[in-house]
Amino acid sequence: MSHTPEYPMEENPSGQSSREQYRSGQYPSGQRTTGFQMGEEHQRAITDLMNCSSIIQETLMYCLQQGGRHADARHISLLMDTAEFCKTGTSVLFHSSPVSQRVVGVIAEVCQECATSCEQFGDDSQMRACYDACLRAANSCRRIFGTSTGSSF
Repeated sequence: MSHTPEYPMEENPSGQSSREQYRSGQYPSGQRTTGFQMGEEHQRAITDLMNCSSIIQETLMYCLQQGGRHADARHISLLMDTAEFCKTGTSVLFHSSPVSQRVVGVIAEVCQECATSCEQFGDDSQMRACYDACLRAANSCRRIFGTSTGSSF
């Protein structure tokens, strides 16, 4: 059972529990939190990352059904990793931590690499949809923080 500690009344003049203060955006001292205001570019990136992850999941199943070069271990691993990175990206963008820029920069690189891998399949409509989604996600991530396509590793 989890217990959220209550602050003594002398430190909590509002009479609210610490949980109520947290939910209302106030610290125990009564100061308001500044909060992160999510801009249109952040919202777009979150949408693009969620869409990319979803399309990659569909593409992953498609590739495994197709077999052959579609099911190449490196390609499948890249699809799986990129889907996970996209999910991580949505989480990071929701709270914009001090490491967000670096994390989103890496996610942009991974999405770009996945797009390049999917592009190799030519006119295949599922692979083209995956390419488009990955490229859109990569570009959205780059726009947020002005990250380049160069590796930061």
